[in-house]
Amino acid sequence: PNWRIQREDFPKATPIADLIHALSYAWGAAQAVGGDVYSRWAQAIWQGNVEGVIAELADHQTRLGKPPDDAASSDPRQRLHRTLVYFTNNASHMNYPKYRKAGLPITGEMEACCDETKAVDTEEQDSSRQVKISGPLTVV
Repeated sequence: PNWRIQREDFPKATPIADLIHALSYAWGAAQAVGGDVYSRWAQAIWQGNVEGVIAELADHQTRLGKPPDDAASSDPRQRLHRTLVYFTNNASHMNYPKYRKAGLPITGEMEACCDETKAVDTEEQDSSRQVKISGPLTVV
């Protein structure tokens, strides 16, 4: 996320790191370290204990070592590193219990909406291709 844009253009908005993005990073890191850590990490993230997850990630990174500059994206060290950087940079925007209590969306409703709505071809209108949005939509 580009938090600079949020600060400059939407200073009164509450910046929230998308929960699904955070969980997908946690999943990738869990696959890199093996074992049954994903469930624990997902629960910690949901409960707002991102700092605890960061500490565990740092421990695993120390154990495996830092990725070399030419590390493939599938390299476990690289997967850990990317997740550690993401969580460290976004921890202040991952207080999900606070956001839930305030009734704020914690995942990208607009992004999900955009994935469901495809641009209609302006040259050839096909009646089978319709834009459909169901349910309330909150834009934060």
